[in-house]
Amino acid sequence: MIVRPALAPPHVDDLEVPASAGTALKALRPLARRQIIHAPPLHYWTDYLVGCIFVVEALPEWGMSITLNQVPDSVSVRNARVPLQPSGGEAVVSLSVVSVSMREAAGIGSRFPPRLREVLSQSVARVSQEELSGLLAKHETEPANFDARIEQNIRELAPSLVLAKNEPVSPPGRFNSDLVLRTVDTAVCVEIEKGQLSRFELDILKMLAFATRCKSERPAVRCFGAFIVPTDNVVARHITGGGRESSYEYLTRLSRLVVQVAPLAVEDILLVGYGVSNPAPGLRTQRKRGARRELVIPSDGLLSDEVLATGLGGRPPELVLWLRKRLAAKCQGLQEKLNPRSRYLGYARRGRRDALYVYLQRQCLVIDIRLSADRAGQVRRLGFEVRPRLNYQGRAGWLTGIRVPYGTQKRGALADLAIEALRD
Repeated sequence: MIVRPALAPPHVDDLEVPASAGTALKALRPLARRQIIHAPPLHYWTDYLVGCIFVVEALPEWGMSITLNQVPDSVSVRNARVPLQPSGGEAVVSLSVVSVSMREAAGIGSRFPPRLREVLSQSVARVSQEELSGLLAKHETEPANFDARIEQNIRELAPSLVLAKNEPVSPPGRFNSDLVLRTVDTAVCVEIEKGQLSRFELDILKMLAFATRCKSERPAVRCFGAFIVPTDNVVARHITGGGRESSYEYLTRLSRLVVQVAPLAVEDILLVGYGVSNPAPGLRTQRKRGARRELVIPSDGLLSDEVLATGLGGRPPELVLWLRKRLAAKCQGLQEKLNPRSRYLGYARRGRRDALYVYLQRQCLVIDIRLSADRAGQVRRLGFEVRPRLNYQGRAGWLTGIRVPYGTQKRGALADLAIEALRD
């Protein structure tokens, strides 16, 4: 496959890389590093391949990110980020961002304007993992919240766009759009969702009403919708009808229903998904007040017993040793990571999202697991204490705060819950 840097300076040539995602990532890293040295604020490469969309983003603030998505389902199978080291000594890792239009999700060609798709995706990618939790914790009425940061990033990326926030869609019904983007001949209604209780169908109705009103005022205008939603949350069961889908996954599935409505007032609706990506193996991120290692990630599989003992300051409890071996035996492609400072182990299957965090505390393990939070009652009936936590995972709808004594006799039930989340 060939990646053509359509917006890059003339000295960058087409790069021939093999179709293997892993090999492609390695081949593209040197190009991106060289490019960043000479880059203006943004370079963006895209090439539509056989069954895939390959996207390389070179951002001077953070380095580059590479995403390989399958079409039509846009399932991220590889995502690597290579952060640069700013002069202050702090490595900044941006969010993992994926996108698909509703028409693409349904297996037909996208009509969403490529340049606006690029701007919306980059407005999210400019948010770092470190600041995400603080932004999401703020209410929409507070300054410097997540919505405001997205708006600010859009203005910086595309100063010529006309932006309006909280624009009324239906004044009698008191419904507003989060953001509206306008060019000479295009209008986009943007909805930014953050939690597990979002009303997606209502947002789609708002987009359709917005398009109908715009066309009544200017019949020639092209109208679109756009969602910015999490990829690593768990949407409430009463919304999705299940209990395992993220906002991005649910909207992707819903797309196949929406596109059957004809005629549809909007030409297409873009889905931009964001989440906390796994750093590449061996990557060390640092805090401002020191160069202490924050994440330890093996090149493949589980950490060695020596590395684990060193990072935790001693041999882990027997329950932890048993659990990690059980997960490795039952979950193919298990990937482990360790945060020595926070004393937690994280688990995901290779190429997938994190599904389990195990915090080692003095008296017990505290487990955050990517299952719906409304299963807390079921877990309590299994004999575990559950104290939901207000961390990033808790706000994303995960089942958090499962407290497991080190001497528990219910280790099998605990492993079954973890395996269920990892096999999603």
